[in-house]
Amino acid sequence: MLYLVGLGIWDEKDISIKGVEVCKKAKDVYMELYTSEWHGSIKAIEGMINKKIKLVARAELEDKMDTIIRKSKDNDIAILVPGDPLVATTHTALYLECMKRGIKVRVINSSSIYTAICRCGLQIYKFGRTVSIPKPAKNFSPLSFYDSILTNRINNMHTLMLLDPEMNVKDALKLLLDAERHKKGGIFSEETFIIVCSRLGSDDEKILYGRIKDVMKQHIRNPAALILPAALHFMEEECLNMIKINKTKSKK
Repeated sequence: MLYLVGLGIWDEKDISIKGVEVCKKAKDVYMELYTSEWHGSIKAIEGMINKKIKLVARAELEDKMDTIIRKSKDNDIAILVPGDPLVATTHTALYLECMKRGIKVRVINSSSIYTAICRCGLQIYKFGRTVSIPKPAKNFSPLSFYDSILTNRINNMHTLMLLDPEMNVKDALKLLLDAERHKKGGIFSEETFIIVCSRLGSDDEKILYGRIKDVMKQHIRNPAALILPAALHFMEEECLNMIKINKTKSKK
């Protein structure tokens, strides 16, 4: 059987007991770290499962996919994946290929950005399409993400924005304002309220809510994600007010 095991959102402490048990009994354990950032210790997990982990790059996993699947026919093979296993399409392809060949495959779910964002108080079922914000480079400055954000706004859905790993929050916000100047959809201005989720799952995670102009003044560490909220339910609004920057103090 092939096991796709989620490592969780931050480090080795996020892997589930079930995930550890699966890896202990597996003949071979692989780990890929290209689909998402992970801040844990491979050595620590090797200590938990009492065996060596084979680290594979994306190209290696894709090249060895057939070999791994064939091994899984007669042996338990585990692949450790940052976050939740099926968030990345590469692992979905692996899952489907096993199903097509009649090889048993099991997913051990774990925490990911898609569950952790609820820490800000927004309701998960009110999110629309997730967008990726790329880091601009010479002769490369795509603004197609803006159209997806606009569609979510029209449909009154929150938008999760995943930032390029090399992009900081301030640069991402500048890019959103620049996209607004080009697209003119009326979504972003310095007065637009936005949510920042920084280093979710870590001991120093930070979640902020405020106007773009105020958020840009904050010291925010990577990795981070942005959320553009749609119309708020009263409970969502109450939660966001608890983390709001420059909130007005009530008079006594």
